Amino acid sequence: MAWVPAGSFTRGSDSAEGRADEEPEHTVELSGFCIDQTEVTNARYLACMEDGPCLEPDNGPYSNRRPDYLYSTAFGDYPVVNVQWGQADAFCTWEGKRLPTEAEWEKACRGGCEQGGMPTACDELDERTFPWGEATTSCALANFNTCMMWDGMDNDTDRVAARPAGVQPNYCIYDLGGNVE
Repeated sequence: MAWVPAGSFTRGSDSAEGRADEEPEHTVELSGFCIDQTEVTNARYLACMEDGPCLEPDNGPYSNRRPDYLYSTAFGDYPVVNVQWGQADAFCTWEGKRLPTEAEWEKACRGGCEQGGMPTACDELDERTFPWGEATTSCALANFNTCMMWDGMDNDTDRVAARPAGVQPNYCIYDLGGNVE
């Protein structure tokens, strides 16, 4: 688990920066919270299924290109996919945790005003474009679009934390900008 300290952060985007449903940019104050450093793996989710509280993902145990994805030990350290909100909530309860709110997830991605050394004033350090900063997205930083291609077909998942260069540096959280979101 990573600790994200209490404090404010800039949430949303200005009209020239993002999509219309992200507007307006505004400052939000949050209490401190914990968040997993990696995505939930197939192995962790299967343990919850074996214990009883978790059900097989509603949309199936397969990934884009792997029909045996959830149950194959070869993909035990890959992120679970196809779970609905209720299934994710059941898993978190089973682990003694909870799902982050949308605001908490965004703060974990961006950092927070406290990162700039001035917890009462948000600045450009709080408005990183990507979890890792401003570097243009690449396959070294995140699993997205064409990073995991098979014969020109759909992309697929990768091991959790497989791209350490793309870690959110303030809290050491992996895969916030790719893989499974």
